[in-house]
Amino acid sequence: MMKPFYIFLAALTLILSVIVFIKYRKVTLAKSYNEVDSLEIMLQDVKSHLAPKSTIGFQTNTAQERDIDLYFKSAFILAPAVVKPGPGDTLLIIQDRHLPALSTDKYIHLKNGGNTKLTYSLLRIKN
Repeated sequence: MMKPFYIFLAALTLILSVIVFIKYRKVTLAKSYNEVDSLEIMLQDVKSHLAPKSTIGFQTNTAQERDIDLYFKSAFILAPAVVKPGPGDTLLIIQDRHLPALSTDKYIHLKNGGNTKLTYSLLRIKN
């Protein structure tokens, strides 16, 4: 006599568990945090130092595949400023903390910062 009640209870528990799992997954996906978010937070001070349609150079100390990835993400974040690969009068250098640093002797530091994985320097060429 009690068997149908336990079956009903088990089915109800399973259905509620699936609903909670689906709702929880939607909430966590909406709040996912990625490298673009991290770079945007890191570079927010750089954006305030750039004129809207300025052109800046871009360099990293990372491998070529990573360099291209960081270049496109930085260009996206810093738009409408134009970011071009290579040195320039104004230069943004993003460096991996675990690799040898690039030389910045020819430049004046305008802004420096970083996070746990990367550092950045916004530089202007010395006159």
